Amino acid sequence: MKKALCVLLTLALALSLLAGCAPQKGTNGSDGNAAAAPTEVLSPTEVLSPTEAAEKVVGELGYDVSGKQVGFSCITLTVEFFSAMSDEFDHFFTSRGASYTALSADTNPATQVENIENFITKGTDILIVFLVDESAATDALIKARQAGVYVVVIANVMKDADAYDVCITVDQRESGVYGAQAASDWIDEKYPDAAGGSIEVALLVATSDPGTLVRVDGMRTLAGINNKVKVYEYDLGSDQSQENAMKFSEQAFMEHPDLKLFLCYGSGMALGADEVAMKQVSGKDGFAIICIDSIDVVLDGIGKSANNESLIRRAIKLGAGTPYTVFSIVTGEWASKVVNKVYGEECVVIDTANYQDYYSSKFD
Repeated sequence: MKKALCVLLTLALALSLLAGCAPQKGTNGSDGNAAAAPTEVLSPTEVLSPTEAAEKVVGELGYDVSGKQVGFSCITLTVEFFSAMSDEFDHFFTSRGASYTALSADTNPATQVENIENFITKGTDILIVFLVDESAATDALIKARQAGVYVVVIANVMKDADAYDVCITVDQRESGVYGAQAASDWIDEKYPDAAGGSIEVALLVATSDPGTLVRVDGMRTLAGINNKVKVYEYDLGSDQSQENAMKFSEQAFMEHPDLKLFLCYGSGMALGADEVAMKQVSGKDGFAIICIDSIDVVLDGIGKSANNESLIRRAIKLGAGTPYTVFSIVTGEWASKVVNKVYGEECVVIDTANYQDYYSSKFD
């Protein structure tokens, strides 16, 4: 735990930022060793402005989350990426004496609004949100902040600054470009003398909403940066599950049996593609799966790829990893890294040389 000076710096930064820019499916984590302290729900006559609420909560949190109630409102918990993220939130917060609850919106904006309102009623202190639809959730998040909830939004920088305390984001197009470059580098290393258009690549993508399209646009730059490739695209829509990825991977191999690489939008897709490719590919040393975002099981795959026990060769990780980032911000430890209420994650290329440095346990 940091000293009092750090807490004062946290408060000063929060105040300057605020002045500048102003089914039901759930998983309950361990209660930890300390019971969550009850939080008073404000009556209509006691509603705070967003600025007052943020000042109040930052001041109360300091560097100690013991006894706090932490909630996670998530797009879905059926996709490996989100369920793993939730597990890590659970670990980080409950191991420090907070209680933790995750609620899935099941990709439904109305369900997410209902979940947010439930968190407010429960007296949640810290609410982490992965948005289904920004416009649908804005009013509910403003209400949450007025009730004294500290709101952290992942992935999106919302238009209404009163709806959040901090947004954690990454340049989604840049993450896609990083993935494309990692794929291109692997191809050049493995097939240095390949003719133009001779290396067949399948993109497993998700184009279900404008947010996902931005990353996909970056992934599509592969065709422009490496003339050796011939790219085929498979759109999984809103179902990014490992099972759906397996179905589309099988289809890709049926249509293009000479594929040499899958470039995958996310971790679940990479895991599904790997399961199929391990069965389909005979010359495993000449095949690769590259994915954007990574979870520990993907890192396991990268490690195993050294002996071709997995074909996941590289992954793009978004900074230290969102759960640790959230924890470090809400506790104030990374307050100095937040600029105008936004923290920008940086992309990192992970391969066999550095994968062991990025397991979630490294950030405990």
